[in-house]
Amino acid sequence: PRTTTRLLNECRVCFASHTQTHTDNISLSAIFNFVQFAEPNREYVSIESDDGDVSKAKKSKSSTRTCTCSVPQIKAGSVSGSVFTIIISTVGAGCLSLPYAIRLFGLIPGLITLLFAACLSYFTLDLLLIAVSYLPPKSRISYRSLAMHSYGDGLALFIQCVLLIQFYGSSVSYVVAYSGLLDLVWNIYFDYSIYTYLAIAVYSFIVIPLSLFRSMSKLRFTSFLGFSCSMYLALVILLEYFVLCSDRNLRSYGDFVNQRHLYFNTCIWSPSAPWIGGYLFFPSMNLLDITTAFITVFPLDVFAFVCHPYALPVYVELKQRSVDKMRKVLTISLGIATLIYCLISSSGFLLFLSSVCGNILTNDFKQHIDVQLAAIGISTSCILTLPIYSFTFRGAFGELVYGVKQLSTVKHITVTVIFGALSVFIGISVTSISVVFGILGSTTYPLLGFIFPAVFFCKLVPKHKYPLKRQLAIVQAIFVSIVSLASLVYKVYQIAAGQNLDAECAW
Repeated sequence: PRTTTRLLNECRVCFASHTQTHTDNISLSAIFNFVQFAEPNREYVSIESDDGDVSKAKKSKSSTRTCTCSVPQIKAGSVSGSVFTIIISTVGAGCLSLPYAIRLFGLIPGLITLLFAACLSYFTLDLLLIAVSYLPPKSRISYRSLAMHSYGDGLALFIQCVLLIQFYGSSVSYVVAYSGLLDLVWNIYFDYSIYTYLAIAVYSFIVIPLSLFRSMSKLRFTSFLGFSCSMYLALVILLEYFVLCSDRNLRSYGDFVNQRHLYFNTCIWSPSAPWIGGYLFFPSMNLLDITTAFITVFPLDVFAFVCHPYALPVYVELKQRSVDKMRKVLTISLGIATLIYCLISSSGFLLFLSSVCGNILTNDFKQHIDVQLAAIGISTSCILTLPIYSFTFRGAFGELVYGVKQLSTVKHITVTVIFGALSVFIGISVTSISVVFGILGSTTYPLLGFIFPAVFFCKLVPKHKYPLKRQLAIVQAIFVSIVSLASLVYKVYQIAAGQNLDAECAW
């Protein structure tokens, strides 16, 4: 304790010399924020604004005092730090529906589709990076800047509207996620559902109060929490597979025509493993079944891999920034994300086969406590992420409608409450998380992740540059557009017809 106190006092003195503030007025959180975002062994002047954010600038050479900041080895701007940021921006609640995607398309076709989505995501990220390199000097690196220099204010306005829809859709998906998962844990101990009450109560008493803060600095570690929970989920499902793969009762439901699945287990070391028959891996389907399965599966994979809006800020922060260096970051991060997704999807499918639910955690894991903890952990991550969606939506809405990011108090509260009420209303109406993820994966996510990067690339990059990539960019944009439109129409038809694909999963 004495050493800690002495070190903190030294930090306050050093911090005060740079900010010209009395040491008694310097809070520990201000020092912590400064150190977290500072570059190592650099001199800074740190200025704390009214809303608690800490901005930094290089210290003037005339100063005689030097303040050295020690930061963790994973630093913002480094390759490892950038890889970590991309991973936590990619891996999240979207992994809950990936085993269900495998169920619809079969194991090997499903994994191939997942890998195809990963490669397509890397390709379009590469298009985005190349397009950024052709922006005018000193231009801001962002989707809005790319749109402005591509097709002017019209496209920039359209992108702002798409972002607003994405923030809202993501908020709805997280309401569905935390309500369903907490209701699942509740049903283990009490034999009735409180889904609607959970959706309303949690958002009213936890999310809205947190959303009313004008600064989200206290929730900046939420993405790390979400990534940690996803890693834990992957480990849990993998371990549960080895524990429960021989339990035939887990597969007592489902849509098999041949009931032989009641008599074998799916342990990979078992002689009665299902790949002997082969139809589990390449389901016997006609062309219509294959088409409907693909347009349902592909948007779920798109939802899992779109990280494009978050990749540009990471690229801006990258030290000694270059396209090749960012490609290395993307290769590593998307590779790790793909590995996590493959573990979750394959283990979850092999465990429950055609009984996999749209949300893997709603399957019957024999009330194991590790699965309950995974459900609670991901629910907590979703709840703490919702204020960030509300914050970003409010800022984008204020800039679009009123021309300012900071709304007045009355408008601030009104927009926050209405945004939350609409999110909860749709979250109560559409309780299937796979449906919500599928709709987002066929609307805003392919636009931001696959179509807009191709548009920016074709407009900003000279036509004689990268001819093969230009052709592939156009082909993939047309392909994704057709699949997304077909998927959206099919999803609307399913909802209108009252179909529930989760009806035959093993609850």
